[in-house]
Amino acid sequence: MPNPNWLMLATVALATLSFETEAWAQYDNGTLDVTGELGYARVGERDGVELGIGGRYGWNDLRLSGVIGGFVYANEDDRFRSETLGNGNTVCRDTSNGQFSDSSNCAADVSAYGKIEAAWAFDNGLEIGVGGRFTEDLNTPFGTLAYRFGQGGGAIYATGGDDYIGIGIGFRR
Repeated sequence: MPNPNWLMLATVALATLSFETEAWAQYDNGTLDVTGELGYARVGERDGVELGIGGRYGWNDLRLSGVIGGFVYANEDDRFRSETLGNGNTVCRDTSNGQFSDSSNCAADVSAYGKIEAAWAFDNGLEIGVGGRFTEDLNTPFGTLAYRFGQGGGAIYATGGDDYIGIGIGFRR
């Protein structure tokens, strides 16, 4: 299971790189950019945060994207909970027997995901598209709507499909 802190740092670094550069590579028929996303998602019955990085190929008004990332959500095991002791230390406690437990039992869970997407970009900054989200236990198609801010690559987006919704900010061209 990847460390969420390293995943977040890598996402922010690559998203910033994408936001500040014109294009990673220029081709005769289009451009290839680094992309990133950060947003709220509901996958099945879980609420959490998606952090992803990837690439995006733009040709005229068509945008093809691929993203890999981590879905960070609250620990599903109700048996464990974090408590702050009188001395200010935070511990993980097993509620079934009151004993202290390893802190990893109270930590957030991370599930890897991948997305592919095809979207059409309009001159007014709007993008409309379709895609697929793939995980170990749920593969689902989705629709997407995004609005790009200027030429810098920042965007807000919303996605939705069967057992999946997401909203957030992205860095894309």
